[in-house]
Amino acid sequence: MSKAELKIDLINRITSISDKAKLNELLYLLKFQSDHLVYPTNSEEKEEIKLARKEIDDGKVIPDSDVKEEIGKWLNK
Repeated sequence: MSKAELKIDLINRITSISDKAKLNELLYLLKFQSDHLVYPTNSEEKEEIKLARKEIDDGKVIPDSDVKEEIGKWLNK
């Protein structure tokens, strides 16, 4: 599907949406994409990020390979 066809398909789908909540969600997503990918964080999220960065600095991390292995074991149960 070409870019022009994708745009037409999106326009058609958007015009068929009657649910205001869905339209607001879509608008939020489009604004999010156009706002230079800046995600607004609240104070609770900022604190969680700060704590996560401290854990990384303190070496309190689990290697990706260990996480993948654990997920594999969990999925195979």
